Amino acid sequence: MSLRDGEVVVMGGLSQQKDSTVSTGIRWLPSFMDGVSTGTGRSDIVLALQVQKL
Repeated sequence: MSLRDGEVVVMGGLSQQKDSTVSTGIRWLPSFMDGVSTGTGRSDIVLALQVQKL
């Protein structure tokens, strides 16, 4: 691979997705009074290099 001064190349990266579910409630209360919360998170990391002549 050859690059010119100032050009950028993306070398690679990682991606992560996390799903979560949380249940809340009190044991002695009926189940219809329980709560459920769900969420999704995503993280991305990218490695990029820029050429600079000295």
